[in-house]
Amino acid sequence: MSKPIEVRSHVSRDFLQNAAYFNTMPKVVWEYVSNSVDNAKPNQMVNVEVRISERRVVISDDASGMSRGQLADFFQMHGENVRRSRGERVRGRYGTGKCAAFGIADTLRVETYQNGILNSVELTRQDIERSRSGNPFTVKDIHVDKPTTQKDGTTILISGINVRNLDRPSTIAYVERHLGRQLTKHNVVINDHVCEYQEPVSYMERRFSPPHQYCIDNRQLGAGSEGLANAIGQGEGWHRHPIIRKLA
Repeated sequence: MSKPIEVRSHVSRDFLQNAAYFNTMPKVVWEYVSNSVDNAKPNQMVNVEVRISERRVVISDDASGMSRGQLADFFQMHGENVRRSRGERVRGRYGTGKCAAFGIADTLRVETYQNGILNSVELTRQDIERSRSGNPFTVKDIHVDKPTTQKDGTTILISGINVRNLDRPSTIAYVERHLGRQLTKHNVVINDHVCEYQEPVSYMERRFSPPHQYCIDNRQLGAGSEGLANAIGQGEGWHRHPIIRKLA
């Protein structure tokens, strides 16, 4: 009997093909900023600081951080976002944080702190390309479960920048547009610029009075919703339709 045909994936090639989507500074920075916001503790304002220079990009936050196990999940290809699986609204793409940096650079280092424990790892383009067999490749450990006094949070260091256009103004505009009203909850600073929510430009305003027997049922919008504006949301992956029901 012949051997069954299997669907296979070349891990390193798959990794770099995913990275190719993130071929501009705005896309890369947004991916990591959105991860920071998604990783907020309950009812916590997250502070994210982004530093873009010719040599490297640093994104640091004071969100939940990651344990050793969570960091391993972070590097899983096409990993399912745990919060998305619980029905929570998240903005990052599916498991692309580990490869986004390689759309514009050659080295990614992740330093993360959670509950007084530091874990940090590093991955280079050379490590990825060296894995010609298509099998999984190893991420280099820098610190493993090291005690620390550092508060919870994560720092992403991207170095070996290989794009000429750092595109700082476009990066700021891109992050502001995609975060939208979330900028009223969280603080994001890019090269000393405090990102702010910009009200969408409108050319007409109308006011409507719905029939008495109809209402917006905010109870159906999920925990933490703030009415219709928050339900509609802004940017990629934020759209949710309000529940309109007729009162008996």
